[in-house]
Amino acid sequence: MKTLKIYSYVVRDDRGLAPNPFWDHCTLALDQELIRKIAKVGDWVVGLKEKSKNLEDHYLLFAMQITEKITFDNYWTNPRFQLKRPDFSVDEEIFRVGDNIYELGPDGEFIQHFSMHSRDNFKNDEAWEKQKREDLHGEFVLVSDRKFYYYFGREPVKIPSKELTDILYCDIGHKCIADPDVPQEFLDFIEDLKEQGKIGFVNPPENWPKDDETYVQCWD
Repeated sequence: MKTLKIYSYVVRDDRGLAPNPFWDHCTLALDQELIRKIAKVGDWVVGLKEKSKNLEDHYLLFAMQITEKITFDNYWTNPRFQLKRPDFSVDEEIFRVGDNIYELGPDGEFIQHFSMHSRDNFKNDEAWEKQKREDLHGEFVLVSDRKFYYYFGREPVKIPSKELTDILYCDIGHKCIADPDVPQEFLDFIEDLKEQGKIGFVNPPENWPKDDETYVQCWD
């Protein structure tokens, strides 16, 4: 029997990149290398929004139950995820924050395509190389289809109790909660969100251009 696990962490920069909640799938392809490496299909990944250091000021930014775990090569070549390749030829942010950025080259090395994780976005080569190593060391892309994720972006949802917040909260890195310690309150919380219709892509990311409403495509 599979052991259910929850991997939780605080999202420090919510801009639609990690996770990327667009185009009917919430994907975690960048950052959080350890979670991406060890989490399994059926597990939950939970991101918290920290509004202050007070425990009660932590909210649910997203929760995704993993429905697929695939390699970078599969992610790049799968037609379902073509729209998650970044495209800077257009001004629409939804295309610029694509997280499908690593293509397996003929020599077996990964090519990093121009993206939010390209050299231009880092202060020096060392910082850029470190980020690229962390991306690739995760080895896998975690995928959740639209019926199994809850993304609240700039309007995160209050967690029902301080006790549940305390279980999920992790200041540095991530926390893993495994059966039999997975709280029923978490599962009930998710079920309640589902019954309210708060499922899939609900709100745009916190760090999003003010006049860009291209995300409305994800409400269809």
